[in-house]
Amino acid sequence: MVLGEIGKAKRKLLKLKSMEIFCKLTLITSICLARIGMGAFQSIFGPTLLYLADKVDSSVTNISMITTGKSIGRLFGSVIGAILKNMTGSDFKHLLLHGLQAFVLQTWGAKSSATHIQLYHLMYTVGAIVTPLMAEPFLKESSKTKPAEDSCPNSIINISIITTSAPNISTTSSLPAGFDQTGMAYIIVASYLFFISILFAVISITSIPDKVRASISDRGYTAEQRMVEPFRNLIWFFLCVIGYFCFIGSDSGLFENYIYAVALCSELSFSVSQAAQIGSVFFIGNGVGRMSGVIVSNFVKPRNIILFGVFGSIIIMVLMSSFGQNLPWITWIVSVGLGYTTSMLFPAGVSWVSEITDISGKYMFVPEVGNAIGNLVMTPVGGYIFAIDPFSVVYMILGACVVTAIMFAFALCYGHRHKAAVVAGANVEITNGNNCTTYGTFVAETDQQISGDIS
Repeated sequence: MVLGEIGKAKRKLLKLKSMEIFCKLTLITSICLARIGMGAFQSIFGPTLLYLADKVDSSVTNISMITTGKSIGRLFGSVIGAILKNMTGSDFKHLLLHGLQAFVLQTWGAKSSATHIQLYHLMYTVGAIVTPLMAEPFLKESSKTKPAEDSCPNSIINISIITTSAPNISTTSSLPAGFDQTGMAYIIVASYLFFISILFAVISITSIPDKVRASISDRGYTAEQRMVEPFRNLIWFFLCVIGYFCFIGSDSGLFENYIYAVALCSELSFSVSQAAQIGSVFFIGNGVGRMSGVIVSNFVKPRNIILFGVFGSIIIMVLMSSFGQNLPWITWIVSVGLGYTTSMLFPAGVSWVSEITDISGKYMFVPEVGNAIGNLVMTPVGGYIFAIDPFSVVYMILGACVVTAIMFAFALCYGHRHKAAVVAGANVEITNGNNCTTYGTFVAETDQQISGDIS
């Protein structure tokens, strides 16, 4: 009888563990697939930039305004998403760009989430690597509709573009007249994102995220429980942080959006195939950087990871600015190097800011607002500069890397001041007898961080 009860208990425990593993794998896989889709969505614009301009009979400057609309949507989505999350509580976690990142921070806490944040952004890179390669055959087919000697399809090089309403290519015979092959890349990405939306609807209905959070809490992970600080105490720090995320989005965003066009239309004179591959090379370096970030973040402070990425990207872009026009092969090295050095800047930045204050709830919009503003302003400006001289975009990226270093220096300074103020305020609270266990633990950790940063 006793043995029978023990056997039932073991089978029940095994069933519970199996369900727990299933829920975790389902949620992690869904998050990864969603981030791959967002990487595809963000990176499809770069290799198709010139072909979009030709299709709508527009200039690169005007077509670059597409990113302005996209960034405005991200900006409003980030703020509105944070408001909705605060209204609905911690269970509202199905926003692809920032809700899932906030979910990771809330689940594992500021100290334990660094590795998970790096993995979260790694999946974005996977989508960004695959997309240019997926678009390459469609770009080749589209390029067959213009003269063979014209490797740059935009009118900035003063070569007329010959278009045909029904190209005599067997692969396009089933497509509508006038349909450009480049559009197929967008259709594929849109179909994938539609599948992801259905997947997340199913996950939400089945309450899988709640089950995962419950199992993680049972295993002793420290969830995010810090007090939400008043915005007036953080305004100067947040302004510097927004500036930091603005320019790290600018340097990597400008490179991934314009490297195809620069390689094709500047003195580099890459072929269509090479130009498409150079974008994937950038994201391969980015992927390697984020994979190493998953490991390195367990041993190295986010602040030190940021310093490596910031100064590494400056050195890489100085190399490109100095020798890129005369030695085209350097472009391949620079693509890998810049992808690697900038890969950890966003996730490490999120982890570093979360060490100073809680950005998993009310202030979860801060990183995305900075990133959206960078793309909102810098990408259209890059279009104007490209129209004047395609290679000048490289100098603009170098400038963005330098400003990133400056903004992080200011953020670091205000971050130290804020942490010191938190410790001083906590000491007053303890002196007055108002002791809070959760807040006291955070203050003790903050005091240790200040000592570690100074040392």
